Amino acid sequence: SDYYFLTTKLEEPQTSKLVESLGGKMIRSLIEASRLSNKGAKILVLADRTRTTKKFLFSLSRGLAPLKPGWLQECRRLGEITDAIPYTIPFGVPLFREPPLPPPCNWVSLLNRQGLLPVPREERVLHGLEIGLVSESQSFADNVSVVIEEAGATVVKASKSSMAQNLYCVVCEKTVKRLPHKYPCEVVEFAWVVECVQTQKRVPFAKKGYYDFTDF
Repeated sequence: SDYYFLTTKLEEPQTSKLVESLGGKMIRSLIEASRLSNKGAKILVLADRTRTTKKFLFSLSRGLAPLKPGWLQECRRLGEITDAIPYTIPFGVPLFREPPLPPPCNWVSLLNRQGLLPVPREERVLHGLEIGLVSESQSFADNVSVVIEEAGATVVKASKSSMAQNLYCVVCEKTVKRLPHKYPCEVVEFAWVVECVQTQKRVPFAKKGYYDFTDF
């Protein structure tokens, strides 16, 4: 296999052994995944259930549902890459709205891609947008940037006021108490990005703000 794998909330040694037995390679970080993705590598995310970890969201940002490890076991049993659709994990409904947004109409395209091929970059949910990012944590900034960029947008350090005019919105880390500038666009939490990749739609901005339920 020439696939690379990220895991989230799984028994790492056991999964690594299974991946390597099939000729795949493990990736440890989103930064590494982003670098490989830019080179056109085949990257899949393995998880136990629907989650909102950054790695899970990385998969959704590319238009792919993460897979259960059972897919690897079936590939090994058959001796070939098999249909991934039965092993895809539901991507969940957004928690941030009442009532929740309906499931995405275009997610059926996943079937046409056998659950293995990402959506072309020019068709991804945030394609063509410039999105600012304000963060106090380098780790948060690095991981969030990867998710946003994989969804097709360009990330701009929103501390640069000269760059703010073309921004679609500014994503702000929840711990930030004061913005470096007054922006001529919406300022939202990362939860807005989560909604977009979960529904595969560019969702409207919430009137009452966002609550960030993501975890690492």
